Amino acid sequence: MSNIKLGVKLLLCGAVAGLVAGCNMNGGKANDSEVAGADSVAQSEAAAKGGFAVDSFKYEYKKNHTECVIKIDFPVSGDSVLLQNVRNYIAETVGVPFHNGFTTGQQMVNVLGGRVVDSMLVMRKELEGGLEEGAEGEIPDIYQMVNTRLAHATPTYVTYSSGREVYSGGAHGGFIVKDATFDRLSGKRIDNSVFVNTRSAGFKKLLKDGLKSYFAEASGEKGKKEMSDSELESYLFEGLGSLSLPQNPVTLTPSGISFVYQQYEIAAYAMGLPSFVVTYEAAAPYLSREAKRIAGLK
Repeated sequence: MSNIKLGVKLLLCGAVAGLVAGCNMNGGKANDSEVAGADSVAQSEAAAKGGFAVDSFKYEYKKNHTECVIKIDFPVSGDSVLLQNVRNYIAETVGVPFHNGFTTGQQMVNVLGGRVVDSMLVMRKELEGGLEEGAEGEIPDIYQMVNTRLAHATPTYVTYSSGREVYSGGAHGGFIVKDATFDRLSGKRIDNSVFVNTRSAGFKKLLKDGLKSYFAEASGEKGKKEMSDSELESYLFEGLGSLSLPQNPVTLTPSGISFVYQQYEIAAYAMGLPSFVVTYEAAAPYLSREAKRIAGLK
């Protein structure tokens, strides 16, 4: 069995695109129509794992060719340090600083959404001003959509997934992934320091094998032949000698450690978000003792 599990994230993630359907502003606990499938499973799983539980909240603004949709899983019970750090993280995924005055998830999402919309309306006014000064063409619709949801909860960690899609004119929009894993014991967010010996040939091979799987899938070459190092380099902005961990910290999942590179971080926009999962068995030699504890490894 391969030690690499592919997580293809070409162009836009469907979870964020799905935000647009059926959204309106209301708060409180999400009903079955608002949280379906994986979301419900994730929340049920969390509630049964040491008391960490979330409620789902949403915000929507759509007016004057400007649209903003934000959906979050707001933690409502659990360790106080963990709750605070997750709430700070949620605000970070929206791009707005967190403040301690938020007492409910709906209050938080309304304030965050309002601040995002204010900045978008300023941008909209600037675009309209440019057109009035002689620019040709029509001003495009602009939008920002954020989906920050609980993905996994175990007795030792909590992992969130977050996608942020933004369009403010030009050839195409942008998509940012900001997933995060939190240690249940300390409440802290893990970072790439969970790894040791990252300059070793073995660790570099993990990264190369993961990226080869991703690019083979993305280019339609999967299963035809094993990709060589030189072929992998042809997809990258820089040579393999400069290949390093993603800017956004890795996250823990039930099947292994997830790596996600942002658009333009190592490859062209058309290549999407290079991503893959390395099994714990393969990653174990490069994990710190603390990382192994958080992952629940012996």
